[in-house]
Amino acid sequence: MTDVRAGKGYLETRAETRFSDYTRQGVLHWSKSLMYFEKARFAVAELSGIREALAALTPDAEIAFVVIRVRMQMEKPVILSPDGKEKTLLVRTWLEPSSLCRLTFRQQLVDGANDECCLTGTVDVVILVNGSVMRQFPPEIRACLTDYERRIG
Repeated sequence: MTDVRAGKGYLETRAETRFSDYTRQGVLHWSKSLMYFEKARFAVAELSGIREALAALTPDAEIAFVVIRVRMQMEKPVILSPDGKEKTLLVRTWLEPSSLCRLTFRQQLVDGANDECCLTGTVDVVILVNGSVMRQFPPEIRACLTDYERRIG
């Protein structure tokens, strides 16, 4: 399996857990999911062409994707394997239809062994250009989002 796979309206990335991601009780610490989700969001930004379009629109500008809200719900704990081996988890990421200036990602952390959803989350992101929030996406960014939705759908 490749690290990134598209289809069914979402992008799927792999998240390899490490022993240090687990609590002493052998349960994946929920905060580690944020790192897996972040990696997946950047895969979406890369595949959609948003990062490249922003660089072309604002050469020499400092660009940052800033998380402004996170909502998470544990569905089922991820338990460390009895043999201590790391698990392969999948992160499924949907890019919701966007507002004028915000990207909303709906994400799931899925156990790769049995395809069970372990954690769901929604992450809202704004784009900063030279430290200021982009108040409205320019047509070039909207075109990237529309094209991405068409390709992933």
